[in-house]
Amino acid sequence: AERIKREKMLQEEELERERLQKLKEEEEEAARIEEQQRLEQEQREWQAAEESRAAEEERLKKLREEEEERLRLEEEAKFVEEQKRMELERQAQEEARAAEEQRLQWLREEEEQERLRLKAAAKEAKRLEEERAAKEQRRKEEEQRRLRLEEE
Repeated sequence: AERIKREKMLQEEELERERLQKLKEEEEEAARIEEQQRLEQEQREWQAAEESRAAEEERLKKLREEEEERLRLEEEAKFVEEQKRMELERQAQEEARAAEEQRLQWLREEEEQERLRLKAAAKEAKRLEEERAAKEQRRKEEEQRRLRLEEE
C-alpha cells in the first residue's frame, strides 16, 4: 500500500511536472506570439510612418513645383507687361517725334509764307518808292520846265 501510495504520488508529481512543463511551453508560445505581434505592429507603424513621410515629401514637392510655376508665370507676365510698356513708350516717342516733325514743318511753312509776305511787302514798298520818286522827278521836271517857261 505504501508502494502504491508512493507510485501514485510519483505519478501525480510526474503529471504535475508535465502540467507545469506544458504551462511553461504555453507561456513561452504566448510570449513568442506576443513578441511577433509587437514586431508586426512596429513594422506596420514604421511602414505607415514611411508612407506618411513619402506622402508629405510628395506634397512638398508638388507645392514647390506649383510655386515655381507661379513664379515662372509671374515673371513671364512681368516680361510681357514690360514689352507692352516698352512698345507703348516707343509708340508715344514715335508719335511725339511725328508731332514735333509736323510742328517744325508747319513752322517752316509759316516762315516761308512770312518771308514771301515780307518779300512782297518790300517789292511793294520799292514800287511805291519808285513811283513816289518818279512823281517827285516829274514834279521837279515840271517845276523846272515851268521855271524855264517863266524865264522865257
